Amino acid sequence: QSFDDMPRLTAMAEIFKNRQLTTVANLVAASKSLIGLLRPRALLLVEGQSECIILPKAMQLMGLDLEQVGVHIIASGGVQQVVRRFLFYREIVTLPLICLLDEDASDASEIIFDSLRDIDGLLVLQSGELEDTFSDSAMLEILNGQLMRHGQSLQQTSFVLPKNGKRKDALNRLFRSHGL
Repeated sequence: QSFDDMPRLTAMAEIFKNRQLTTVANLVAASKSLIGLLRPRALLLVEGQSECIILPKAMQLMGLDLEQVGVHIIASGGVQQVVRRFLFYREIVTLPLICLLDEDASDASEIIFDSLRDIDGLLVLQSGELEDTFSDSAMLEILNGQLMRHGQSLQQTSFVLPKNGKRKDALNRLFRSHGL
């Protein structure tokens, strides 16, 4: 298991540790509480690692735990790769596929939109890129949540994102410098 699997494994261990699995009913009840931890209920295809880092924490701040409800996020490596992965996955999985694209992905969004199944969804940000929608303090909290999983953190004084232009490039440099 990778280090990223530790929260999932810890949650599973806690569920089973606190239950007496002496009957089939208890085992079934314990297993039901693992839904979302073991098998996703939906796949969320995003453009890159920034979304994989930002989305779970941002959703958690809004009261929704994506992992708990069974949404598995897949970083695709760019907008064209989201299209490619969507077209591939829709042929082999029965799970709902949700694509999240930045505002500038109009060509890709048209291709995906024309290929959606009834269970699929497409979300296109109306205001630039996801990385640009959060305040510096919210972004610092989100990034520190991710960095703490790797034994690191950022200080407010060393955390500077550009005031103009895209944050994506600055975040990519930050991720590389911290080995993410």
